[in-house]
Amino acid sequence: MPMDALAVVRVASRIVLAYKAGKVLLALVSGRLGRDVSNAELARIGRSGDDGERKALADAQDDLRKAQDAVKYWSKFGGSEDPDFAELIWSGIEDGGGPIRVGDGGALEIDAKGCEELHDRWIDWIELGRRDQVSAEVRELRRRFRSKSVTVGRFLDEVDAIKRKFQSLTKNNRLSSGEDDAWEELERGRRWSVGGYDIYRIDDFRTMSAVAGIDPETGESKTEWCVAKESSYFRSYGPPYYLFAKGRSPEYLLNLNSSQFKDRDDVAARSEDALRAAGEFIMDVLKAYVDDCDEDFRRIPGLDKYAGNIWWIGTVDFGDPLRGKEALAMAGRLDSPAIRQAMAGNRTTPEEKLEELAGDPEEEVRLAVASNEGWLSDKAIERLSGDASAKVRAAVASRHDLGKDTMARLADDRELSVRLALCGNSGATGKILDHLADEDDERVRFALARNRAASEELLDRIAEGTRHPGVMQQLAKNPNTGVGTLTKLGERSRNRFLSAMIRKAINSRRGTRAAR
Repeated sequence: MPMDALAVVRVASRIVLAYKAGKVLLALVSGRLGRDVSNAELARIGRSGDDGERKALADAQDDLRKAQDAVKYWSKFGGSEDPDFAELIWSGIEDGGGPIRVGDGGALEIDAKGCEELHDRWIDWIELGRRDQVSAEVRELRRRFRSKSVTVGRFLDEVDAIKRKFQSLTKNNRLSSGEDDAWEELERGRRWSVGGYDIYRIDDFRTMSAVAGIDPETGESKTEWCVAKESSYFRSYGPPYYLFAKGRSPEYLLNLNSSQFKDRDDVAARSEDALRAAGEFIMDVLKAYVDDCDEDFRRIPGLDKYAGNIWWIGTVDFGDPLRGKEALAMAGRLDSPAIRQAMAGNRTTPEEKLEELAGDPEEEVRLAVASNEGWLSDKAIERLSGDASAKVRAAVASRHDLGKDTMARLADDRELSVRLALCGNSGATGKILDHLADEDDERVRFALARNRAASEELLDRIAEGTRHPGVMQQLAKNPNTGVGTLTKLGERSRNRFLSAMIRKAINSRRGTRAAR
């Protein structure tokens, strides 16, 4: 058990008692030890030499952290945490009547479906509080809830009762007409047909209600979306929603912000065909998002969560035997310039894929391949060294895995930026650097003077042909520049700062030789 276990216990029992976490920790430890444990004994266990007691406390602390994470996750509404809802869940853990509970033997049990139901009912409760017809009932329930006299089960029952009353009061006010008009409007703006589903974007609750329609025999809504939720999804999670329909029959409703994909009965979709269609649809939307070809997508709430998940393609290990193939398949499905660029810069991207990307129509993708820190095949380098873009050729010229023929071709490149990149390449051969030094350009001399692979003879040759202070500074900094060359530079220098730098370099060289 960690040395700070006692401190953790004290913090849990002192600071977060308002959320009942301290009592939950006691229940977890008591269940594991098979006896009631007090706060005082909990502190003693933290100092105990009994391995069994210490393990029980350590395991209970792990479960407490899981409970805290679960409460924090389910207590978020519209991105903010609701302390009242968190208090309700902690109360349910304490009395054993909530979706998170301490089970037999002190094990933590988390019922995700129950948490989701409680979360949805809380949204209903918030929405009901905005209705004048039931405001008195809601106020009374809120009063008793905040006085800690309502259990989770009782809360759910009373919300359902108020909700039934609310529905009976407002049923006649529901949209019972306009269904055809709503579909007509949606048809004009329909943009997707995926996997046998027509997909419509819906931005307001009235349209959703009209589309859902009313069954002429029962008078009930044809789907549970507009009955069970009373538009709370639209207010709490925010539009747009995406309706998956066959013909004019609503089948599924997707909200990217809440990650909810529900069927007509308001139950999470399980159909493989539907899930596959939703996946393809999200891929289409993400392509538009990452390529920024449609500004509408930039404003979709929650889409950034999905988009954020694609950037791991730039860092994932494609050579991983477990995830590599899956990652390649994912990148292939989400084909876009942004994704190809991320793959092109990943040093673990397979050789054949990099060769393919070396001929990509997008310059930024080819540039990413040329700048890839991993090994590139001769075929990829050959292709990139003849690229139409000088930026790409310059990136290639900076690589250390170039063959002699490639270096020779780049040394005669028509663009100065490419030749300068090669001048600074410490992997360039002496013959190539000598060839570059023939050029009468101070920028070339500057790049060569910085190159730690340049020979003493080459640096002496550069010194003979320059009076440029910047080039002379780089020669003074280069450890390969000889004392004789530096002495000549010092005699020509009229700059005090540069002269001092040259003297320092000379003394350093002499000191190094004396030490040898």
